[in-house]
Amino acid sequence: MPAILDQIVEVKRAELERRQLEVAEGSNKKDAEIFAVHRMILQDPNSLRNVEKLITEQRINAEAAVQTLIDRFEKLIDVSDPWRHVLDALLERDREDVLSSDQKVILAAHELTPKVMTFLERERILGKADADVTELIQKAEADKFKQNVAAIGDPEASANYIFAKNLPEDLRIDTMRASSAGGQ
Repeated sequence: MPAILDQIVEVKRAELERRQLEVAEGSNKKDAEIFAVHRMILQDPNSLRNVEKLITEQRINAEAAVQTLIDRFEKLIDVSDPWRHVLDALLERDREDVLSSDQKVILAAHELTPKVMTFLERERILGKADADVTELIQKAEADKFKQNVAAIGDPEASANYIFAKNLPEDLRIDTMRASSAGGQ
């Protein structure tokens, strides 16, 4: 898992522990237990493995991996709140990096809200992209398949080419010749 994600999870875990102690001292221990549950959610090894797997297998950044985890949690039962704090911290870190630089940027977001569009001086924005990444990936994959079909000639031949191309390089295929009934 990326070091920055580990650090942010640890900071948020410590913050939850601090908040638990404050609430326990200020009101009662029972009300403070929600923070213990949130800490357990952040420390869940399965969730951490899922985030790491998303980052390595889908080659996405930590922010996208955490958002995917949040979306999965929301479909089951909403235990996403602690991970939302991690996502907010990741996004704030990125925002601070952009603000501390003088470089011009291209803004890309699922939705370019006024908040996104106004956090940076207008002259530093080279361009903007408002797109659903999943839709773009699916369209690119479909376009690639169409190009393969056009180049090869027909869909079946293209599918066979893609199949053959994805076979392991060390695959060994042995052929046997059947003999005729007369032994010749």
